[in-house]
Amino acid sequence: MGTHKDVFIVLKNSLKWVPILGWGMQFYNFIFLARSWASDRLHLSAGLSWLARRAEKEDSPFTFILYPEGTLVSKDTRPISKKYADKLGIPDMVNTLLPRSTGLHYSLRSLAPRIPRLELIDITMAYPGEYLRGAGIPYLGYGQSYYTLRSIFCDSVPPPAVHMHIRKFNVKCDIPIGNISSTNPDVMPNGSAHGAVEIEIPKAESDAFELWLRDLWREKDKLMGRFLETGYLNAAAESKSGPATVTLPVQLKHRYEILDAFCFFIPAVVGCASSKRC
Repeated sequence: MGTHKDVFIVLKNSLKWVPILGWGMQFYNFIFLARSWASDRLHLSAGLSWLARRAEKEDSPFTFILYPEGTLVSKDTRPISKKYADKLGIPDMVNTLLPRSTGLHYSLRSLAPRIPRLELIDITMAYPGEYLRGAGIPYLGYGQSYYTLRSIFCDSVPPPAVHMHIRKFNVKCDIPIGNISSTNPDVMPNGSAHGAVEIEIPKAESDAFELWLRDLWREKDKLMGRFLETGYLNAAAESKSGPATVTLPVQLKHRYEILDAFCFFIPAVVGCASSKRC
């Protein structure tokens, strides 16, 4: 797809202040949200406006990563999802969390007018469980309790495998994002196309998108249920001798990019050295 060179991720605001890693994420223009639409809306709008103008002006593809469920499945978040389901009067998910549609809907509506070929890539990822393969996460265990940055990079204990189910949607044709003619920069008043533009999404269009996203998550929930039973996310893979193997090349654009992995330590080293002199 050619979008791997420019990746932007939406993350919770607290990660912004993680030493070294947080500085790096800020340097790469990741978008940090407080999980409150009242406070996040203008900030998200500004970030999306910058991304859309950049993609349109430079014809530069990028990957924008957003997690509609907002967090990981855990013993703490499971009751929150149940409470949200009760509020909506619908059944809760079993293996996933109920998604929140507002941020994703707003993002797609903001990007689509300037990116004609905008696509949404839906990824469902699962780690193998020890109850199926003898190694992995115990039944009803949570991945983040077993695989962390420390376990992978310090203790050399990565997941034995990562299973991924990937689907691609054409945003304008396959997803009910609603009427976006009013957000088209070509019909905006002079100057408004250069700043962050906030729009009120009609309730009917918002409800339609929320239902679509929730149905998509029901499908993901079933995929995870299948995986827990069979070890496969896809029925086609289960019927074959084994899952298909896909090789993805990993390479640097330039050798000096190796320095990127270490340059964010410089402020910490300088700060530490300065404090010792004082």
